[in-house]
Parts: sequence; structure tokens; C-alpha cells
Amino acid sequence: MVMLNTTMILVLLHEGTGRYIQHDMGHYRMKEANGVDVTVIENGGEYLVEPTAEQIDDLMDASKLVRDGSKYLLP
Repeated sequence: MVMLNTTMILVLLHEGTGRYIQHDMGHYRMKEANGVDVTVIENGGEYLVEPTAEQIDDLMDASKLVRDGSKYLLP
């Protein structure tokens, strides 16, 4: 598991046109515009980008994300 800070989450969202964070049954996962999971490579391993609920709340409170149903997008 890779530890992401909120700044890294925003950077990753900006790196791909149409990227978003999907909320499903209490879990958050970053997706490409076509719905494929976004992954990062760290220390030779490939990891899903899965922000915590607290990180999502912080980004929403800072107006860095907007919610559209079960998706969280850049404003």
C-alpha cells in the first residue's frame, strides 16, 4: 500500500484528463476517464490510488473537489 498525501492526490488527478475518484461502499479509488483504475509505482510495486475518507473530506472542505453522485472530480 502506498501512502498518499492530499497534494499527491491532486497532482495525480491533474495528470490525466477526466480522472476522478469513485466512492463505492465506503472505499475511494481513483479512476481514469474510461473507468480503468489509476495505479502508481513505488519501490518496485504497483499500487491502486485509494484516498482515505479523511483525505476526501479535507479536499472537499478546501473546495479542491466537487461531488457528482458517487464521483469526486476537480472543480
